[in-house]
Amino acid sequence: MKDLNPYNHLCICGLQSGFIYIKPFPQLCLAVTDTKVDTSLTGNNGPVSGYVVSLQKKMVGNPHQMWTFNPDATIASKVHTLLLLGCIALNLMNM
Repeated sequence: MKDLNPYNHLCICGLQSGFIYIKPFPQLCLAVTDTKVDTSLTGNNGPVSGYVVSLQKKMVGNPHQMWTFNPDATIASKVHTLLLLGCIALNLMNM
């Protein structure tokens, strides 16, 4: 049985191929979806926009699953090249 504790597998793999996947599930990869999110951060008056990312079955040639790893340590989607991969934790209970 595989150890599914996420803290034991926070290794991002596949950097040369352009895919982002975690070690225990190499058949799945991170993909940007067409679902756009427009919100604002608590304590911030400016809007924040982006696209939802999800895990999908890896498909060679799918541009939504391809990422660019830049020299300045940022990661950008091949589909939305001007947006960088980031994380915003939304409190869904207050939406």
